[in-house]
Amino acid sequence: MDSARFSRSGNLIFFIAPLAQNRFQSIMLCQLILFTCVFKLTTVTGVEYRNRFECGRSKYNYHSDFVGIQRSIFGETPWHVGVYRFNGTGYSNICCGSIISKHTIITAANCVFDDKALKPLPPSEFKVAAGKLSYYWEEADRNAQEKSVLSITVHSAYLGDIKSYSNNIALLGLSSDFDFNEFISPVCIIWNNKVGKNVDWKTVKFNSFQATGWGLKREGKYSNTLRQAVLQYKNPIECLAQYTSVRYKRFINHDKFCIITSQGRKDGDSGTGVIVNVNNVNYIQGILSANVADEFSLATNITKYKNWIQDEMALIDAMERCNGFLCNDGKCINERDKCNGVPDCDDGSDESSMQCGNIFDSNGQLKGACILPYQKGGVSYTVQECTGGNCELKPLSLVQQSEKLIVNCGKGYASPFEGRKQTVICNAGSWFPEDPECIKLCPPVQKAFVLTTCIYKGEIVSCLDYVRPGTKLEYKCQPYYKSKDYFAFTGTTKCTISGQWEETLPTCIPECGIVNKRDSVELTISGGKRAKYGKYPWHVGVFKLFSYNDSYVNVCGGTIIHPNLVLTAAHCLVDKNNKVINASEVVVAAGKFKRNLKDHEEAQQTTGVRDIIIPESYAGFKSRFEHDIAVLNLAETLALNDFVLPACIDWQRQGIYSLNALGTIVGWGFTEELVYSDELKEIHMPYLLKQKCWEKFPEFTLFITTDKFCVIYQNGSGAQFGDSGGGMTFTRADIHFVHGVVSLKTGKSNLFSVLTNVSYHLIWLRETVKQYSRVTL
Repeated sequence: MDSARFSRSGNLIFFIAPLAQNRFQSIMLCQLILFTCVFKLTTVTGVEYRNRFECGRSKYNYHSDFVGIQRSIFGETPWHVGVYRFNGTGYSNICCGSIISKHTIITAANCVFDDKALKPLPPSEFKVAAGKLSYYWEEADRNAQEKSVLSITVHSAYLGDIKSYSNNIALLGLSSDFDFNEFISPVCIIWNNKVGKNVDWKTVKFNSFQATGWGLKREGKYSNTLRQAVLQYKNPIECLAQYTSVRYKRFINHDKFCIITSQGRKDGDSGTGVIVNVNNVNYIQGILSANVADEFSLATNITKYKNWIQDEMALIDAMERCNGFLCNDGKCINERDKCNGVPDCDDGSDESSMQCGNIFDSNGQLKGACILPYQKGGVSYTVQECTGGNCELKPLSLVQQSEKLIVNCGKGYASPFEGRKQTVICNAGSWFPEDPECIKLCPPVQKAFVLTTCIYKGEIVSCLDYVRPGTKLEYKCQPYYKSKDYFAFTGTTKCTISGQWEETLPTCIPECGIVNKRDSVELTISGGKRAKYGKYPWHVGVFKLFSYNDSYVNVCGGTIIHPNLVLTAAHCLVDKNNKVINASEVVVAAGKFKRNLKDHEEAQQTTGVRDIIIPESYAGFKSRFEHDIAVLNLAETLALNDFVLPACIDWQRQGIYSLNALGTIVGWGFTEELVYSDELKEIHMPYLLKQKCWEKFPEFTLFITTDKFCVIYQNGSGAQFGDSGGGMTFTRADIHFVHGVVSLKTGKSNLFSVLTNVSYHLIWLRETVKQYSRVTL
């Protein structure tokens, strides 16, 4: 790729590719094509650098504010390796890869696969080099380390072009460990949801990918030096819509995402890692797949292969530690114990017919006998036409010539022949017509808030049972829920021949902050508008039991933030002595338009309260109502629908408001006539920084505490007595985020209100949600 093609505001991916001989030339070229290039290259120091050999750490924090290509430098991408293959006289660079452990490389399967024999190529043909900037094997780099490849593990479902390069992923086990240093270290993998929990992955993924390589252009030779480029990301749906040719569509499959390579690319770019940098930690998100088109390239999404990677890495680790014979189950035994007639491996793989051929018993007799293989799942064997009492044989038993057996597969396994069990005969030390085999089935699939349908050969089968390879699983989040990781969501997956689902079910979380589209706002909280029934589905009424008339009265509002949690104000839930009231005295009503609890409405859901959670530091008037925030743990989980739905919380502190930005408050507070509104009202008010509020209303400064902000009334319209506890929401991309909780106002004057800033309490709120949420998301 020789020039920049895309706007800085687009969705961008960083790659390394040839362009100029140094950074200065890159900058000059960008200026010539009317792009401003700004480089920021800082050395990592102090505490941050002490952890430099952990995964995802780079010697430099590199930031690029331009669209183009530039040269890489030593230590900038320490996880990158070149994959080299013996060509008869020396080694040629054929692909790239990424270090994920001291002795494991992740790359593309097409780099190490024999397309004719449909199996991996011999590991002895390959070497890898890390810490290397030069393209050529013969050119020594002062920081490079070169390793031989000991093992090649290709995903069992990979068949190259036959299956449109799906499952294009492979691991290389090395002959010896890398010595990690500032120039050679691994990239991180997002193993679980705890990693990066404070990161807005949607934003990061679509705007700041990186990768490394020596190609990424259609014409000319490979670059002799590693380079960086910036390319555009497209999700599979957009990619399919743009590239409609049958020639291309078959390659945009379940485990891929697209990147636009308008300048073309080369075969040797395959295997390079697609990396995302978050807070100076680098995570691998994809692997550049086989070269199928000039206009765009495909990357294998490793999110779908985390379990496979972990399993295979464990075997590679076991092989690394084993100096003898490595059993199929990972146990290591002495090499001399293999094929000695005694099963030393727990799974019997040291005495299998594949390992040993025709075997003998301990006396050296029974030549031509067969050994029953060990198989997972509790397999057993029944002697056919057996009339005695010892008709069942266990794995690893010896079977005489011409003995006929029936294979009984255990749980999670089945006969390769549908509708009947497999029958085998021992014939001169081999099994006829084929080895006893139980194929692995895919496990049942079930997950909270995910709807699934399993289809096998056109017929619907139960997803709650084990299913045969080839079964198609269609899934989606149930209504009012969405995928937590949109990037990994495809809607379909298949049961592979290895008995594993191609991808795992998504985590579905409640939709949030969506205005009820089924209703609209109609005219005339004080001076506000009447909110059409159900428009703000996150708003709830908080009702307290009054003993003098044994009835529940609306005392405050609240905001749904989770199916069983409501955000409100602390002062709504304490008595005159500032003690938290009994939770049994409180009920919450969602889906309400009328203030009166007895006015039961169609979408109304009413529930008691199990716990009232208030910060320990809240002291009411004594502390000027600082930390005036609370969470109600509901007795029953709310059923989400168009009229009952959470508001979003800005967990990432991205900033969803600005000076004078309009926020929305709804409630049943006092109207202009100083009476409670019978119907829900809404008002839109501008945000004001507390510093400005101090200047504007100095007499109220004591109550504008560190965790507060102000909103200015418009023509006397604003939050009133009775609106306390309600949320103030601001929108980003038409999604409502609750940023404030109505706390105080200036007596009888209608000038401004003070709200508790939710962002100030995010740590407390996060821990509260984690502790009290009953729905695992």
